Amino acid sequence: MGHDSVAVLFKGGRVPAWYGLTAEQHDEYQRIHVDLMLDVAREHGMTRLEGYRLVGTQQYWRLFWIIEFPTAEGAEAWIAAEVEPPYGAYGNFEYHLGRRWAPDHLAPLVTGPPDQHKRPGVDPHDVPDLDVDRGSLVVLGFGRHVAQGGPPESATSDETHARALEDIAERHRLSRLEGFRLLNPQPEWHWMYVAELPDFAGAEAWIEVEMDAGRQGVVGSSVYLARRWAPDYFDLWPPG
Repeated sequence: MGHDSVAVLFKGGRVPAWYGLTAEQHDEYQRIHVDLMLDVAREHGMTRLEGYRLVGTQQYWRLFWIIEFPTAEGAEAWIAAEVEPPYGAYGNFEYHLGRRWAPDHLAPLVTGPPDQHKRPGVDPHDVPDLDVDRGSLVVLGFGRHVAQGGPPESATSDETHARALEDIAERHRLSRLEGFRLLNPQPEWHWMYVAELPDFAGAEAWIEVEMDAGRQGVVGSSVYLARRWAPDYFDLWPPG
């Protein structure tokens, strides 16, 4: 994927009215939605679709998605299609556009093998029962620089922070670390990252370093624990 690709960063959930529909309505609306979205993916050359389900729920959202396209036109078409009724009328949507951030800096921290989920020959129009991948944990981090208060020594230095993360990556076999910088910075976050580790001990150690009180004096962060959402299925969506 090129550095010019555009990612749709999407926090999503469903409105309560969705759960008042019949099973037949769920199936019909989902079929229409999947057909439409696969058309957009094919027409605009989508290169990536990954979902993450939170361990818990955050107000209006439970799922976080990263959807990448070679151009902004593809990202725009995806968002427009996703909110299309009838399925789109039952969703909570928060969309942001971003680009890959510091891949050459983050990639060397990865020490574990990446997961491979794609199953060739399966038709993505046939939606199976969906569930999380319980083989690993994902930390979703959202952050921005903040004005420092108090003496400079109260803030954890970037070098100390980087060394601590490198140590965790080595000891706990970090299998993925990717960052995205928003094209439309938000009051609470300007970038986000995905860090994937094989177990809770690694994820907990990572979060403790990120949420260190000194670090929070430099970078305001929020982190969430999640699992990949049905990767065996959604890895089938990119047409390439």
